[in-house]
Amino acid sequence: MQAHAPWLPIVVMTAFDDHTLAETAVREGAQDYLVKGQFNHNILVRTIRYAIERQRLMANLYYQTRELRASEGAFPAGD
Repeated sequence: MQAHAPWLPIVVMTAFDDHTLAETAVREGAQDYLVKGQFNHNILVRTIRYAIERQRLMANLYYQTRELRASEGAFPAGD
């Protein structure tokens, strides 16, 4: 999913309460992880808000890094 829409925050929801799976999901690009039946409305809203903010920060960091590298001649800014 991230390859097709890298600007979208991803929150994984699963029936499995497995910390290894959660860590893998986040390492692969998810912003957060929820286990079915183990969250309420407030946690869901907070998770979505935080995921959106983390994705926004990651995008800003990505573009700032590209600009810095372009200014240093690492690669053209348009790539």
